[in-house]
Amino acid sequence: MATTKKETGGIIVIESTDDEATKPKKPHVSDRRRGLERTAVFGDFASTQIWYKDEKGFCTIPRTLPLLCTLIRELTTGADAARVYLDFWGRQHDDGFVEIVDEGDMASACGYQGAHRGVRYWRTGVKELARLGFIEVKPRGARAFGYVLLLHHDDVVKKLLKAKPNRVPAWWTELYDRRLRETGVRKRRVVQIVDL
Repeated sequence: MATTKKETGGIIVIESTDDEATKPKKPHVSDRRRGLERTAVFGDFASTQIWYKDEKGFCTIPRTLPLLCTLIRELTTGADAARVYLDFWGRQHDDGFVEIVDEGDMASACGYQGAHRGVRYWRTGVKELARLGFIEVKPRGARAFGYVLLLHHDDVVKKLLKAKPNRVPAWWTELYDRRLRETGVRKRRVVQIVDL
């Protein structure tokens, strides 16, 4: 599969010659404006120095992720569970599913060094995230931590605000709501699927 890149108003459009590839999308007006602004501020080279979401090695994350990590730090003690949460987001493939292959490698990626101590801190972080409701954990064979499902962050925040209204700082809630408005995100309605 061959690809070509062409610049359109400060945005590089990557076109593929693969028959199965879809036609490149026309840049949205706001993307075009941001591309022009980026070029004006950083020059033409900027468009070759950044990543594009259609490249390999990248994933989609919520724009509120830094705030979610701050909330996790506010609500936990001991191991920094926010590091574990961030690592899980980097390992999922836009499906919220993470397979735990090597706890030692994951602990090291989170900054927890030492074969036994690092894994112990990592496991503490995983347990804290599950306790707060940010993730669901399932075993794999004899291992207690085999799979992780990242739950929708807005649902988690709603549950935390309802269950622990005094634990979630008011300043954090205000920032979170403002960030949702800035990004145009509407708080989602929870849809439950019932087996018939």
